[in-house]
Amino acid sequence: MFDTHNLTLTKSNVNVTLKVFIPDNKKNEKLPTMYFFDGQNTYFDEEATYKRSLRAHKYLNKRNILGVAITGYYNEDDRDSTYCPYKLYEEHNPDICINFIDDLKDIIIPFIQSKYNVYTDRNHQILYGSSLAAITALYAGFKYDLFKYIASFSTASFICEKELFNFIKENKKGVDVYLYVGGNEKSDSKFNELDYLLAANKLFDLLRLNNMTTTLKVRKKGIHNEKDWQNALKKFLKYYSKQNKSSVD
Repeated sequence: MFDTHNLTLTKSNVNVTLKVFIPDNKKNEKLPTMYFFDGQNTYFDEEATYKRSLRAHKYLNKRNILGVAITGYYNEDDRDSTYCPYKLYEEHNPDICINFIDDLKDIIIPFIQSKYNVYTDRNHQILYGSSLAAITALYAGFKYDLFKYIASFSTASFICEKELFNFIKENKKGVDVYLYVGGNEKSDSKFNELDYLLAANKLFDLLRLNNMTTTLKVRKKGIHNEKDWQNALKKFLKYYSKQNKSSVD
């Protein structure tokens, strides 16, 4: 079952839509919650930017997890400002991303927790982001003690590697970071097929060397799209279920 909610984010000064997937939950148990950036790509192919979604509700239902897809806050023509909290060039406004993460903490999460039968502790909170949005997911996960699990797929960390890595080292938290990357990813003509793979390996090494829980999964022929991320999501949720006994195994 799906619910739809419209919220106004005060710091971001935008209206967002939350499409919430509610699993069958036949035992009426409290649920973990998973938040998705780029929410239009979360559930249905016809809503997705490139007509291919994660089809996430199939796997959320199996694992008994509430899914919150957030849409309406991003600007397709300025995704850097939407998803990167570090200054990249003169026109880039990192405050857009920073304000959104504050609104996630102050408005979106409290709303979901007041509306649904969900756990409120961080051990049952999951955040998903892919590509640029994976940077946002990591930033949110290390800025606030909100999320235990971060699914960071095809992370475009090479565009702000120094700033992101310093931020992670300065804000060490008990976050479990699950990294996925394909070996043949290319999202833009400015990048080559190895940028994402090299970035994922460097990020994995940083987390591991700083004694943080992390996993890196690589699909050698993987490319930069929701079809590959769907398969990685399925495996991540299986991993989450093994780590967290409140989920259905």
